[in-house]
Amino acid sequence: MAWAGACCIVLATALYFAADIPKTAQQAIENREYVAKVLSTQTDDPDITATAFHSKENNATVIWLDGLDYIPEDYKLK
Repeated sequence: MAWAGACCIVLATALYFAADIPKTAQQAIENREYVAKVLSTQTDDPDITATAFHSKENNATVIWLDGLDYIPEDYKLK
């Protein structure tokens, strides 16, 4: 009976920590540091302008390119 109780305690502890992992992973994603930095937005073509901005709401940096030809959404890059 003592072994069954000890096994139940070990199993309950393991399940508790396993259920806590997604919270910890989500917190790690939300609190991550920058891993890249935009160094330059210069272009060789004077008809194309590049602007970099950071969205704090989405926690993302975007490089906006104006003047490029239209590329369909289903176009596969090579």
